[in-house]
Amino acid sequence: MEYVKAGIHRIDFALFVILAVLFALAGCGGAEVAPPDGSTDAVTEQDADAGPGDDGGQTDDGGLGDDGAVDDGDDGGVGDDGGPGDDGGPGDAPEDGTAPDADGGAGDGDGDTENVCYPAPFTPPNLTRGLSWVRANPMFISGIVVSMGPPPAGFVHTYYDDFNASATHLWATGLPNEVAGWAAAGRADFRYVTWLDHNGNSAANGQLLGGVQPDAGRRIGYQVGDEPGQTCPDSSYECALGQLQHMANGVDAVRAADPDALIYVNFNNHQHLAELLDYYAANVDGDVFSFDRYNRGWGEYEIMELVRRIALEHDKPYWRYLEAFYDQSDPPPALNESDLRWSAFAGLLYGFTGHTWFIYTINPNNHINPVLFEAEADFNAQPTELWHLAAQINLELQHLGRVVSQLTSVDVRYIPDIALAQPTGTRDWEPGAGADPFLSGVTVQTGSFIDVSLGFFRDDSGEHYLMVQNVSHDHGDFPTNLGGAATIRLTFEFACAGGAVSDTQVLFMNPATGEVEGLPLAESGAQRHLDLSLAPGNVALLKYDSGLPFAEHQD
Repeated sequence: MEYVKAGIHRIDFALFVILAVLFALAGCGGAEVAPPDGSTDAVTEQDADAGPGDDGGQTDDGGLGDDGAVDDGDDGGVGDDGGPGDDGGPGDAPEDGTAPDADGGAGDGDGDTENVCYPAPFTPPNLTRGLSWVRANPMFISGIVVSMGPPPAGFVHTYYDDFNASATHLWATGLPNEVAGWAAAGRADFRYVTWLDHNGNSAANGQLLGGVQPDAGRRIGYQVGDEPGQTCPDSSYECALGQLQHMANGVDAVRAADPDALIYVNFNNHQHLAELLDYYAANVDGDVFSFDRYNRGWGEYEIMELVRRIALEHDKPYWRYLEAFYDQSDPPPALNESDLRWSAFAGLLYGFTGHTWFIYTINPNNHINPVLFEAEADFNAQPTELWHLAAQINLELQHLGRVVSQLTSVDVRYIPDIALAQPTGTRDWEPGAGADPFLSGVTVQTGSFIDVSLGFFRDDSGEHYLMVQNVSHDHGDFPTNLGGAATIRLTFEFACAGGAVSDTQVLFMNPATGEVEGLPLAESGAQRHLDLSLAPGNVALLKYDSGLPFAEHQD
């Protein structure tokens, strides 16, 4: 099994930059999608205890900043042409399932309390084996440990207690001895995924599942093989399919030996990825869709959307690997906090419910090095600054994951600052996207070259959720590499709510604390708005206050 080499996608942007700047100067591109009058009233102070500050710097608390005030909006109502309809996910609302004109709902003063638009129609997904596991367990958060042998107990405790991982993730040599070494630390929360070779055998001894009986109490599951097509010519679908079929035979062997385990194959960015994923969905007894593509540029969005769409079509969860290594033939990568935050939270916004840092640490090799430790092949190596940043991100993933693991992604939209810079595979936001009945405007109030991602979710009772990300990160593609901290204004029109939701606040899941907070909305006629101050890469997870709580996994 070959190690993966980072393929950081870089495009020659020289001509593009010139055109984009000309468009920006001419006002042809826009970082905002706003109601008609483009109101940008002065920002009012709001409580300052929840997140990235207003000084433009990174913080580690993951919430809102002290300039995240609310202010009034304008009269741009929600349209009736939206709904996710074409995103391939379950429960898509009808094209006209959005808010009608304000003819008697909350805020119009005529006393009509009939609910006419909330919640929009929604059918929850079927709870397959994979989704059932995701709903019943803490979000899968890990760093893969590659062929290091059994660890000392202190290494295990640090991994869970300080790195904030929720599961152990081992290479194809994990069974039997490495798993046993991790278990020997005696943690009640120890559970694991281990890789296996393409035939379902352990690379340590060549036996199916390493020759051991499944430990149903601690075993989550197995990744069988890796990256079908990686060693094939990029244009050869037949070669890649043949490798996937060999892995499918391995999946069947593992299923026969451990019927209740989660079993899956991991994919990478092959030219025929869509066809391979379709084949996997139709012909392989896999429980999870998994992929890796170590890319900080636009290309990541297209692949995340492809995996998301096909997984949702089949009611399967989807997981991904996050970049935490560098090739020994290259200098260490220029990664920083904004890059790590963007990578982890971009996947969360798309609905990914499994996140693995590749790699945590690794045995002596001539291919790749970890960025989370000062040295490879040493359980006592000192953690780097990136280790501490990843640990904080993991904690925030834990908190947000309690909710996202209970939700279904119904739409994702991307609002570029420069119209020419719409990433392939994304769609611009418009009122009604995600069948959201109330969101009527998204504008960038402060910051330059700020792109915004929006993820729309529903829980099984039909409640609506919205995740907002400032996608700026220092080592992304132009123009996201030029952005920074930003204040993003969300404008809402509640006229059709009929009292079904509050028009004075929305609910916010604080990533730093895991606590739900009410964020007050500023009032201006029939409209309300909220200003979110987000550091580069950060997200805010919101819910309309209907009286029902956030859907959360309960430990």
